[in-house]
Amino acid sequence: MSSVMQQTDEGNHTPADTQEYLLICDLPQRIHSLRFADIEVPSGNDLIFQEISDGLTTHVSKALPEVRVRVLNMQKFSDSILAKANSVVSQLEHGFIVSSCTEIANPAHGMTLEVNRIIDFDGNILGIGARPGHPDLDTQINGVLATAAGRPIVLMEDGAFTGGTLVDIAHRLRARGATIAAAVIGFAFPQSLGKLYGVFEENQIHIIEPLKNPLDWVPDHDFFPFVPNCGRVVGIQFNGEPMPFYTHDGASYAVPYLPPYGPMAEWAGIPIEGPDICHFADFCVSSMIELFSRIDVMNGRKIKFEDIQRVKPRSSIPFTMGQRKLPHLNNFSIVEYLRSLRVEIW
Repeated sequence: MSSVMQQTDEGNHTPADTQEYLLICDLPQRIHSLRFADIEVPSGNDLIFQEISDGLTTHVSKALPEVRVRVLNMQKFSDSILAKANSVVSQLEHGFIVSSCTEIANPAHGMTLEVNRIIDFDGNILGIGARPGHPDLDTQINGVLATAAGRPIVLMEDGAFTGGTLVDIAHRLRARGATIAAAVIGFAFPQSLGKLYGVFEENQIHIIEPLKNPLDWVPDHDFFPFVPNCGRVVGIQFNGEPMPFYTHDGASYAVPYLPPYGPMAEWAGIPIEGPDICHFADFCVSSMIELFSRIDVMNGRKIKFEDIQRVKPRSSIPFTMGQRKLPHLNNFSIVEYLRSLRVEIW
């Protein structure tokens, strides 16, 4: 893509009040993390990723014909957020960057708070908790405070839909005596601004990409089972705090934004049904069959879930919201499982 944001329409012929749907593309970066499990994967500029991105954009556009779909390249967008955050930090002289986005925090020599929203087995939101494979939030915040050593903190986020995660992090840090100097946000939906301005002064909030009339936004990895960080993490309440649920061998569960797992209309803002939703789901599953088949060939073996479950961010076992029997996939290759799922879709 030649720019951070790419529209799927002609732009000049679209009414100014048309709603926009943001499709965040970071699938190559998520698949790249499998290399930390000693698994060879296609390079980030491999044609397969562009084909998947183009196909997904086509399906979303078809499902939302009256909406402008904007494709956001997460790697380039992260650079824009990071540049602004570094500018804010330089004005503070001794500021310290904290983000829930590894792509931003690591290059900034800051710290990543590994957090996400956690749901129960029926899909109800329990609250903000640690990502699978990471310590609880109190432990993570202790690490942030020790490393910041009293320096004012600049919070960075890729986007704010409701603003809940950013506000929760700010409250937790301030409750421990930290000074929050600013928040740098890639984009903020209108419904998030009330919460954000209730926690930050107006001149403390820096938004990179203004949104005129947004409908929804979704990272592409949430549609693709087995991709690290896919879906909403399934968890439980423990001592009043949400935490991921683990199997006896440390595997986590997550609900992809895809039938038959979770409600795509509610979670992804894509209200389709019948044959159209089957075609959408089939595209996503078929794309992963092609991708993981390539990975199998590159590694000379069938990749199983147990081979990838401990990468960071975690790859979780796909879980169907509301089901009462926990799936265990260690004896199945990922491609074999996906092929059986494709049959189930139809």
